[in-house]
Order: sequence, then structure tokens, then C-alpha cells
Amino acid sequence: DFGFGHIRYTRHLNRVFALESFAQAQYNKVNQLKFRGLLGIGPRYHAIASKQFNLFVSAIFMLEREITKQEKFFEGGRLSTYVNFTYQPNKLFKFISTTYYQPRMTLLSDYRIATEARMEWLITGHLKFKSTFLYNFDVAPPDGALQQNYILNNGLTFSF
Repeated sequence: DFGFGHIRYTRHLNRVFALESFAQAQYNKVNQLKFRGLLGIGPRYHAIASKQFNLFVSAIFMLEREITKQEKFFEGGRLSTYVNFTYQPNKLFKFISTTYYQPRMTLLSDYRIATEARMEWLITGHLKFKSTFLYNFDVAPPDGALQQNYILNNGLTFSF
């Protein structure tokens, strides 16, 4: 019982700066979330750009509305900072990692950390093996939810 939708728009201002905005909606029975909606906007900086390695950092202000399974509500602001990098030494292998740190604006001791790391190996021109690791930590999760959880997904992707 899990649903997640995310849409992001990036407007490049120059070679290194961009403005990002996003909207997200989710529910998750394991995390005791009936609904969490996020709207955010902020700058993104392209800190390192090379043929094999790219590094981005960002600090986005977001509005959050959360309703737990116990009907507890939270509405307020969070900062969503992230570091993202991509390492692709050749056409056969790619590693992508994004780590978010999201403190509540009015109570910095209430924060979440989320990481997604993905490796891709090209098997043939159309077939890839992907391995994705997701980790989430919430210092103040909803009642009945775990403070941390993780998921490991492995699979094949066929493109045509």
C-alpha cells in the first residue's frame, strides 16, 4: 500500500545555476502516511562538471502538508538540501547518488534524511541491469512507523 508521484521542472539560468521547482504527493502504509504533499522551489548549483563526473548541490524551500493514519496533521515549511552526483567512467557503467537533508524550518531538530543510490550496467545495446538502494531516516516519524527503512531493488531494463 504505497503510492508516490513527483514532478520537477528545472530552468537553467546559466552554465552553473538553475532554478528548480517540484510537486510531490505520496502515501505509505508502512510509514503511517495517509498523505504527504510537497511543493518546493529553490536554486541548484552545478559544482563540478566533467565528462565522467558531475556534482550538484541545492537548497530548496518546500511547503509540506502531512496527514498520518492516526489523522494527525502537519503543515509548514522545510528546507530540502541535497547533494547529487553521477559517475560514468564509460558507456557500460553509471553510478548515481542523491542524498537529501530536510529539517523543519521552525524546529531544526525535526529532520529527515533520504538517500537513493543506483548502479547501471549495460549488458547489450538495449538491455541494462539496475540496482537501486533507498534509505530513509525520520527523527520524528508518525506514531507506529519506524525511524528508518531501506529498500534494495534489482532488475533489468529493456529500451527500444
